[in-house]
This record gives sequence, structure tokens and C-alpha cells, in this order.
Amino acid sequence: MALDAVRGFTPAPASCSTPAASDPDYTLFCHEPAPLATECLEGREIALTAPHSPISGVLDVIRVHDYSQIPMYGGGAYVGLLTTNCIARWLADRLASTSTSTLADVNIEEIMRFAERADRAKHIRRSMTAAEASDYLLTPATDGSRPRALIVIDTGASEEPPVAVIVDYDLPALNSALSLPG
Repeated sequence: MALDAVRGFTPAPASCSTPAASDPDYTLFCHEPAPLATECLEGREIALTAPHSPISGVLDVIRVHDYSQIPMYGGGAYVGLLTTNCIARWLADRLASTSTSTLADVNIEEIMRFAERADRAKHIRRSMTAAEASDYLLTPATDGSRPRALIVIDTGASEEPPVAVIVDYDLPALNSALSLPG
């Protein structure tokens, strides 16, 4: 029985040949390149922060772009992932204290003290496919947590500047790119 469709493969063109090609129950499939994860994104801008940046700028990015995870870089290297969850925990602590400084002047570094172990990102290489990126976002680590973000860089080394950030919001686009037509 011939295969009609296989995810990521298409029937071989006439130029593909094999000794078994004359068998009516044999179909040769040639691999079609899988879509890259970065090809599935909607062209969103990358938002980054630094340890000594004021929270007011990050809050503007969250308000305008509806981002909930923002990578933090300091000294040319990845430092951590600032999440809205972390900001909410910091704000709850701040409102319960008697601190006199204004909220807008607080540095991101102070807020990152409230980050949880699960507020983490994974660095991936630019050549990662949509299927691989989806798997990384959905597969829990041994501690049961999943990365909140995938930071896309050319080779996957955390010292490189990011070219994209992939989050749960992007899962429908990643999965759509993997769907077969029809």
C-alpha cells in the first residue's frame, strides 16, 4: 500500500529513482526542508533589558507590545529572563514595604531577586526548526518546569545577541507551519 502523505515529506519527483520504484506499493519520498522556527514568527521586535535599566521602560514595553518575557543582558552576556510574574511578585513585596523610592526608578536587577527557578529561557540556534522549537517549549525539564522563552541566536551560545524570542504565544504559528495542507 502506497503512502499518501508523511509529515515533512513529499512524493518523489520523476527525477528520483530507485530499484524498487517499479513496485506499485512502493513510493519514494524526498525530504522537504522543515520550516525554521524564526520563519513562523510574526516579525515582532525583540525587547531586551539590562540589570541597571529602570522598570519604567520595561513596563512601557509590556503595555505597548503585550510582552510577558523579556531577556536581560549585561556585560555582553545573558543574565536572566524578566517575566511579568517576577514583576508581580516584586510589586506585591514593594507595596507591603515602607520604601520611599518611586516605583519607576527601580532597576531591573532589584526586581530579578523575585524571579523563580521556572522563570528561565533556553538559548537555541537560528537553524532550529519549528518542530524542535515547539518541542522545547512543551517538554518539561527534569524538575517539571518548561522554559518560558526560547532565545534565538546564531549558534546557540548565550553570549551572542538574540535575533528573536519565541514564547508560548508563538506555539499556534509554529504548529501551523507543521500542518499538512488540506
